[in-house]
Amino acid sequence: MLWWMLGDLIRFHFTQGHDLVGTDGLPAGIQAGIVIADEVYDADERVIAPLEQAAKRVVIPPKSNRKSPRTYDRCYIK
Repeated sequence: MLWWMLGDLIRFHFTQGHDLVGTDGLPAGIQAGIVIADEVYDADERVIAPLEQAAKRVVIPPKSNRKSPRTYDRCYIK
């Protein structure tokens, strides 16, 4: 996961990704306003909801198997 503040990368955090190990509790300590992550982090309860509740902009592409895909700001992902 990547954290951005005012357009600058301020922190990155490697996790195992495939099973979301290491993602619980991350939003509380994030100072950045935007969190950019790969689609493996498209998990409503464990990742997206806590970040949104902490007033973070979530830039995570939806998984291809989502029944109702979420929108995200594509300008942050190349």
